[in-house]
Amino acid sequence: MLKLSLNEKLDVNKFQINEYNSSTYNIKYNNSSFLIEPKIAFSNSSYLMQQVHKVRINLDLKNINHKKFKLLINKIYTGVNNCISNEEGLEDLSLLNIIHPINSSKTLENTEVIYLSINKNTQFYDYETDILLTSDNLNNKRFDIYPLIYSPSLNIKNGNIYLNFSLRQAYIRITQENNIENKIQINKDDLDNAFNFLS
Repeated sequence: MLKLSLNEKLDVNKFQINEYNSSTYNIKYNNSSFLIEPKIAFSNSSYLMQQVHKVRINLDLKNINHKKFKLLINKIYTGVNNCISNEEGLEDLSLLNIIHPINSSKTLENTEVIYLSINKNTQFYDYETDILLTSDNLNNKRFDIYPLIYSPSLNIKNGNIYLNFSLRQAYIRITQENNIENKIQINKDDLDNAFNFLS
């Protein structure tokens, strides 16, 4: 399988879109599925357990390699846009708004974020021990991550097209545990008095 890295010279006209089902399309480059291996690590990442499990990757815009990663994602985004505009059979997609996968961070300065979806085949390994990790090992923790990313898919939802990237495999170095404070005990008599007062 083709692997794309940061310094890859991509021809944005060589992307193809193949329909997987009525709301999902697979992206290929030069008639091949591909992997993205940035060959860099990203710090201060986190695991999100929502409807779809995701890893948040922070792009430090002061880091030259993170900027190159952003450029690679931008080339893929441009190639997909060109494909939608020019390929026969995709006219319905051209009427929809395509959402860029990189967004500004709401909490960190000079940082943008990309979310990588987790699927049942995603594998996480501890960088120092090479031991396979589970999502439970990552929940409520901050970590550095070295990702290997599947070629993206397009998902249509609510009149928008989302360019989704999924994580195939990653090496993790846990840097911080988010300690969740224990529930503070409240006196039951005080609770009863307060609620009875409202009655």
